[in-house]
Amino acid sequence: MKIGPWEIVVIFLVALFIIGPDKLPAYVKKFRQALKEIGKVTQEVTKDVKENVIDPLEEAQAPLREAMEPITEVADSVNDLKRSVNNLGRPTKKPAKAAEKSAEQKSDETEEKGAGEPTAEPETPAPEPSIAAPEAAAPVETEAPKETEEIK
Repeated sequence: MKIGPWEIVVIFLVALFIIGPDKLPAYVKKFRQALKEIGKVTQEVTKDVKENVIDPLEEAQAPLREAMEPITEVADSVNDLKRSVNNLGRPTKKPAKAAEKSAEQKSDETEEKGAGEPTAEPETPAPEPSIAAPEAAAPVETEAPKETEEIK
């Protein structure tokens, strides 16, 4: 909860009516001292919590984090491998972007030459061959020709 300047003015006026103008400075002085004490206590509690709770937890977590590093590296590698297996046979996005850029460059070049000259259709690059799925790469079994002669 934040107290704005108008709320402070209202509090001051109410205190002025209740306490009176002659006792108000003494109460303001006591209020300031109380705020300073609250600030000191808050700082001490924060320091104690940091020293007694946060720092020991961080010290306990350090060896665990070091032990987890190889596991997270393996997990990252497995996730990369999963992504690459899932993307097998799918066209990559890079050639499409390169085709768009080359088409834009060619259209810019034709605009620079002039509108009166005939323009050729921009060439679309051939799609890059993708890695075939492992099932497609498996050899096809064929039946061996049957021998017509019988062994006697």
